[in-house]
Amino acid sequence: MRRVADGDLGHRAPTGADAAGDMGATFNEMAERVEGLVKGQRELMAAVSHELRTPLSRLRLHVELLRDAGVEPQRLEAMEADVAAVDELVEELLESARMEQGVMSLLVEEIIVEDLFGDALGAVDLGERELSLAVTGGLVIRADRRRLLRVLTNLLSNIVRYTPPDATVALVGEEDGEGVALSVRDDGPGVKAEELPRLFDPFFRVEASRSRATGGLGLGLMLVRQIAEAHGGRALARSVDGGGLTVVVWLPARLATAGGER
Repeated sequence: MRRVADGDLGHRAPTGADAAGDMGATFNEMAERVEGLVKGQRELMAAVSHELRTPLSRLRLHVELLRDAGVEPQRLEAMEADVAAVDELVEELLESARMEQGVMSLLVEEIIVEDLFGDALGAVDLGERELSLAVTGGLVIRADRRRLLRVLTNLLSNIVRYTPPDATVALVGEEDGEGVALSVRDDGPGVKAEELPRLFDPFFRVEASRSRATGGLGLGLMLVRQIAEAHGGRALARSVDGGGLTVVVWLPARLATAGGER
């Protein structure tokens, strides 16, 4: 029962002819129903996300046609920003659903961690925030570059959303036991201790009022966790003394499996 409570929905309790066996059978029926509901939810999320791609493509085309028709640029820029925001949300939903269903393989290659950090910083504008970078010399990891880049850009984007413009940011890459730890730290407002375990849950947002102002549905950190676990690793968050938040993504030095994109 504890294994199912911890997320192993495919596990079943022992059954038998005695009272404990009857209880196990009843528990298994409940576990099967829960597993079916979760599976259906994932399939629905994947299907809806996929179907939304077509109307989004049409909207982009309409924006281009409006530009040719001479509509004022400011209005078009606002429309493009809205379409881009919805497109990003759909992409996150689709990626998450595929990973939960186990239908997506990792495209594994050797990655120089310092280069990966540089690509992430080039993709996210941190504004005037002070940045420090510390990477063990020549640190290399075998992983899916595109998805690890997604991990870092999600974490950096959260910093842009939830920290003041004068916050400091630190990126650290170092060996950690039998793997590599990639850390993203800020000295912003931080997160309450009781909320830390839920940061990686889908649709969980810290301080709902602030989240409404900054946007997002709480999917970014869920993807961080999923991508880390797909590599056989893990993601964790901890508060920083004096304020701030550190998110650590630990990845094994050697992946158990590797494959091409499907």
